[in-house]
Amino acid sequence: MIVKHKIDNREVDALMKRLDRSMRNLDEPLRDIGDVLENSIMENFDVGGRPRKWPDLSKVTKRARAKKGKWPGKIGQVSGQLVNSIAAQPPRGLSVKVTHGKEYGDHFHYGTQQKVTKKQQKWLGLNLGMWRRVGDTIKNPPRPFMVIQDEDVKEAEVILIDHLRRAIKGVR
Repeated sequence: MIVKHKIDNREVDALMKRLDRSMRNLDEPLRDIGDVLENSIMENFDVGGRPRKWPDLSKVTKRARAKKGKWPGKIGQVSGQLVNSIAAQPPRGLSVKVTHGKEYGDHFHYGTQQKVTKKQQKWLGLNLGMWRRVGDTIKNPPRPFMVIQDEDVKEAEVILIDHLRRAIKGVR
């Protein structure tokens, strides 16, 4: 006796096709993840560094900012140009990218150490009250702001899992 059994796998095929289409186009969840990361980086400015606080400003810098009416205030936000330049870029392939658009952003993030030039000597003295000799070293400590937090990674995972769940259910 031969028993023949035909399995109807149309539902499984349809599900696999939906998952395949969904995984080929991750633009929507990647945009959402980009928004999460962008907001997180902006929050780093709001709280003055995360997970560790940034080093405080020097007394000289505070005094100079106070003269201009910019202190008390937030570190790294005299004009707000750096924090306002942070933006998530449109997804490319399977990646999302958050950037800042200011040249000095890397100096702020990694810190700097530079020797005072003759030209800088006058500017520093007149504008900031920082009278330094030519050749003196000025150090600005790193204040890492392009940092994502553990909770951001978890939120990104949730966004991707929700995307897959919607694909399985056939919901966009």
